[in-house]
Amino acid sequence: MVEERPNILNGKTFKMKTGCGKLYITINSNGSDAPFEILAKIGKTGGCVASQIEAISRLISTTLQNGIDSKVIIKHLKGIRCPANNDKMDAVTSCADAFAQALEEFVGEKVNIDKKHIYRPADE
Repeated sequence: MVEERPNILNGKTFKMKTGCGKLYITINSNGSDAPFEILAKIGKTGGCVASQIEAISRLISTTLQNGIDSKVIIKHLKGIRCPANNDKMDAVTSCADAFAQALEEFVGEKVNIDKKHIYRPADE
């Protein structure tokens, strides 16, 4: 059951510093406080990084519009680490983690995750 997109939505834009550059994440709601869609742009980067960011935002939007609770999305993305992030950037561990953090801030609730299930690249 896909919820139809209204012509006008209200939202917030978050600027997140990632290893790939500044990630701008806009989260819109459809009149309620619940997130409805996510739009994202990664700084001046193009190519593969930009396409991956677009893919993540489309997938999140699709899940939100089909009734999946944002906490489920946060649990799956929060804590994912990327080798492009260095030790100085421990607040945001990857672009995926940035989406989770923006969603958390938007809904105003921290989501606890089981640390043993966090994906870490093999080279860490």
